[in-house]
Amino acid sequence: MPKFTIQRSEKVGNTRIRLFKLITNQVCPIDEFEKVIEYEGAFAHEIDKIYAILECVCNLTMLPKTMYRVLQLGDLPFQVYEAKSSSLRFYLIKLEKTGKVIMMGGRKSTQNADLKQITRLAKEIYSHGIPETKI
Repeated sequence: MPKFTIQRSEKVGNTRIRLFKLITNQVCPIDEFEKVIEYEGAFAHEIDKIYAILECVCNLTMLPKTMYRVLQLGDLPFQVYEAKSSSLRFYLIKLEKTGKVIMMGGRKSTQNADLKQITRLAKEIYSHGIPETKI
């Protein structure tokens, strides 16, 4: 099995741009992040807010940079995006002819470390590739 695959996200409806989540070695980082946040309870309501933002973005609605923005992380093979609430962040990439892929989630308090991890992950995805997905 390939190291990276993607799976359609069930958290948004039918949108003009498809939304996927990354699966790494059969584990979905965003699902694991959501479980931790829901278990802790304090920011669980913010997950729904971020998915509402992503649904708007995937329907080509323009949003302010305080909700959704392109990150400038240097010379990366993909555009990296950040969808955010007051305390949580979701990091995405855009795959041409496929859609947007949620790579991972993070907290505002760990943002610097998360961005380093996103940079490594984007380079890894580029070098290993993601197999074609039947949509």
